[in-house]
Amino acid sequence: MQSTATAPDQRVAHLAVTWALMVPMFFFACKGVLWFQSAEGNNNIGAYFSGLAVGGSGVSERLTLPPILGIVFALVLLRLSSTLAVAARGKVFIGLAVLALASTIWSQFPSKSFSFAVCLLINTFFAFYLVARLKPIQLMRVLLILGWIILIMSYCFSLFLPKYGIDHRGSQGSIGAWQGVFAHKNLGAIMLIFLMTIVFYLPAKSLLAKVSRAMYIGMTLVFLVLSQSTTGYIICAALFAFIFALKSARAFKARDRAFVVVVGLSVALALGALVAGQYENILRVIGKDPSLTGRTGIWAAVLMSCLKHPITGYGYRAFFGTAGLQGEGANVDVAAGWMVTGAHNGFLEVWLDLGGLGLGMVILSFVKAVKDSIYCLRQREVTQYTDWYICIIFLTMISNLDEQTVLIPNYLAWVIYIVACIGLADEARKLRARLPA
Repeated sequence: MQSTATAPDQRVAHLAVTWALMVPMFFFACKGVLWFQSAEGNNNIGAYFSGLAVGGSGVSERLTLPPILGIVFALVLLRLSSTLAVAARGKVFIGLAVLALASTIWSQFPSKSFSFAVCLLINTFFAFYLVARLKPIQLMRVLLILGWIILIMSYCFSLFLPKYGIDHRGSQGSIGAWQGVFAHKNLGAIMLIFLMTIVFYLPAKSLLAKVSRAMYIGMTLVFLVLSQSTTGYIICAALFAFIFALKSARAFKARDRAFVVVVGLSVALALGALVAGQYENILRVIGKDPSLTGRTGIWAAVLMSCLKHPITGYGYRAFFGTAGLQGEGANVDVAAGWMVTGAHNGFLEVWLDLGGLGLGMVILSFVKAVKDSIYCLRQREVTQYTDWYICIIFLTMISNLDEQTVLIPNYLAWVIYIVACIGLADEARKLRARLPA
C-alpha cells in the first residue's frame, strides 16, 4: 500500500528557497555549461574536435561557476548542522569526494583535478542539503518546476534560437537535431528523462494535474524524438519497461515482490545477453552503426589505459578534455581517430579517473541502494517517493552503460542519485524500526 498523504508545506511554489534553488539546479541540469558557452563548439569542427573547440576554461565559464557554487555554499551554511547530519549517512559519497581531492597528488594534470574535485565536494554537500532542507515530496515538486522551466526553454531555443537549440555539428547525420538549452542532444535527452520520472510518482488528484502530467510526458517524448538521440530512445524505453514492472510487482503480496523482481531481472539479463550476442545484426536491421558510433573502439582503447593504472587511475577529470594531445588520453584519441571527450561508459570513466578504488566505492553505493530497494519492495506500506528513489537508481545504472552520470562535477543527475541513495536508506531504516523486535 502506498501513502500519498500531502501537507500544506508541500506547496513549494510559495517557498522562497524553491526559487533560490532554481539557479544552481538549472546550471547543474545543463552539466555546468550554459547555452551561450557551448555555441562556439556547435559546428562541424566541434563534431570531431570538441576537446579543442570547447576547452572548458573559457572566460564565460570562469565567470559563471563561482557565483553558482557561492549560492550553493551559502545555502549549505544556512542549514549546516542538519546538512552535516545527512553527510554522516552518506559516507561513501564523502569518501569519493575526498578521493577525488587526493587524486591531485598523482593526477596527470593536478590543477584540473583539484578544481573539479572542489566542485564535486560542493555538489555532494548540495545533495546533502537538499535531503536536509526539503521533504522528499517537496523536492520532487521543486524538480518538477525545474523540469517545466527547462522543457519550455528548450522548445523556445530549438524553435526560435536555432543557433543554440539545434545541433549544427552534423556528426553521424545528426544535423538539425534538437538540443534545447543543453550543450549536446544526448545530455538533453538523459536529463529530461531523469526529470520526467517525477510525474509518474507525484500524486495527481485533480483533472488539471492529470492533464498537466500528460502534457509534460508528451512534450518530453516529442523532444526526445526531435533530438534524434538513440541513447535517449533506449534509456526511455528501458525506463517505461521498469516503471511498468515496478507497478506490476506492487500487485503481488509483499513477501512475493522480491521474488518477482529477481525473476524479472533474470529475464531482462537473459534478453540483454541475447541482444548483446546479436547486436551487430540488430543494429544493421534498424540502420544503425554496429560500432555504436565508434563507442566499441573507444571502450577497447580506454580499457587498455585502465589496466595501466588499475588502482588509482589518472586523476579526477584528468584523462579527457585537455587541449592538445597530452597525457594518456592522447592514445585513445589516436585509436579513435578524433578528439574523444569521454569514455561513453560511466563505470570505465570512473576507473580512469579514480582507479579501482573509486570504481569500488561507486559499485558499493549501487549494491547498498539495490539492497535497500529490495527490502523496501518487500514491505506492505511504502511511499510513492520510495519507488521514485528506486527508479532513479535503475536509471542511473542503465544510463552509465553508454554515457556517464556518476561522479560528474556540476551535474544534477549525480546530485539526484546521491539524494536517492540516502533517501532510500532512510526509508529502509524507518521500515526496519517499525518491525516488532
